[in-house]
Amino acid sequence: MNRRYEHLSLAGILILSLFSVLFYQERTLLTDTAYYLFRMSTEMSFNVELNRWSAVLPEILPLLMMYMKQPTQWVLLSYSLSFWLLFLGLFILMIKGFKNTESGVALILAFTFFLRQSYFHSVTETHQAVAWSLLLYAWLMYGNADKKFLYSGVALLICVPGYLSHPVSLFMQLFAIAYAGLNRNMLKHQGLWMVVLALFGLYLAKVLSTESASYEGNFFGEIRRMPEHLPGLLHSFGVKFIVHHFFDLYLLPFLSGILLLAVYLKEKRYLHLTLYVIGTALFLMITLTAYHAGDADIMTEKNLMPLSVFLALPFVRDVLMNDNIPYARLKTLWLSICIAFGLWGIYNEGLHQGKRLVWMKCNIDAVKASGRQKVYTVASEINFPTAGPVWALSHETLWYSSLLYGPEGVATVYTTPALDQLPTEIQYDDLYLSVSFWPVYGVGNLNPTYFQFRPERYTPVHSMCR
Repeated sequence: MNRRYEHLSLAGILILSLFSVLFYQERTLLTDTAYYLFRMSTEMSFNVELNRWSAVLPEILPLLMMYMKQPTQWVLLSYSLSFWLLFLGLFILMIKGFKNTESGVALILAFTFFLRQSYFHSVTETHQAVAWSLLLYAWLMYGNADKKFLYSGVALLICVPGYLSHPVSLFMQLFAIAYAGLNRNMLKHQGLWMVVLALFGLYLAKVLSTESASYEGNFFGEIRRMPEHLPGLLHSFGVKFIVHHFFDLYLLPFLSGILLLAVYLKEKRYLHLTLYVIGTALFLMITLTAYHAGDADIMTEKNLMPLSVFLALPFVRDVLMNDNIPYARLKTLWLSICIAFGLWGIYNEGLHQGKRLVWMKCNIDAVKASGRQKVYTVASEINFPTAGPVWALSHETLWYSSLLYGPEGVATVYTTPALDQLPTEIQYDDLYLSVSFWPVYGVGNLNPTYFQFRPERYTPVHSMCR
């Protein structure tokens, strides 16, 4: 039956990889992804934000396309696909290298249980953190625990890309270690404790070295204020998001979680039950606290995705692969339904995200029809067809116009919160406005393979398209 699960999971991963090609525009012409690509094209180097160095792995292929001066289409397509080539490689390593079926099946469940909009937020390092945490579990279940230093050394090497992806990886890594320790009856194993202590040291150093006013510093600060937020946690933005999207996103994970609880109670596996309940509850409290003020739906969905590790791993091993539970065909059917439901939801979300492209093309065409290349507008006047932030619209329209009309036909729409917040350099002809936190580039510093501007000042416009 494991082979059947592996084949279903491989099919799911391949379909998601195919989606990354089919929806490459929707996945790259969106917020952070378009911004990362712009920085890469301008500096012709890797773009690493917040010291999250795991970002360089999916950037290798698009950077190669840029060095080879390939068209915009190949740059965008290669970037979208790169992430799924990485996940496919990790999946094969879990299944074939480490002979661990449950981690590979858990990977596809993680990307179908908890992803819809966030599938199109390609560059989020949370996705990578999930995959590396599952690979860590696969090694801990496969490695020779008698060789303590090799066992813990390889585990630490696998932890590093997780550590370099997102701080939230700590919680998933600790769960993977605890769950593997339970399954192998190794909770007192010195090698596991060496890994745990090393992880705490790494993350403690990260917290202490992070400025409180930074993006991650704010994240850590909100966690430290957890006691203040706990009384209102049930009314937080995250809880409202879960309730609102319960039937279209979280119903199948919820039912799977109930099945898992029932199995643990029936089989009196109280240590597993305790780890599952406390781990899930603790992480949920932390993430709801850290993001209690709310965010765009696409970001909130991403913030909740690590719950997939706490659910998918034990569900696959202790329910689907549990020989004490009969009904093999029903279990296979349930896995098939979960994967298919997630894939269908992502596909439909891709069609919905396509409305953004139609809207952006309308704006680009309106700018070009006026004989201009550079305009700006007030963000509050934008009639955006889909939910999501518009802070990177200047890069989204820039890349999309390059894709549609070539480097000489580019156009850009810069958004500003208010007219009095425009950069003072706006009167210059050789200016390109990027984003509010890194606003000004000279047009001569842009990559001419993809962007070529005429001397022209920015022109104010009102919302052009609906």
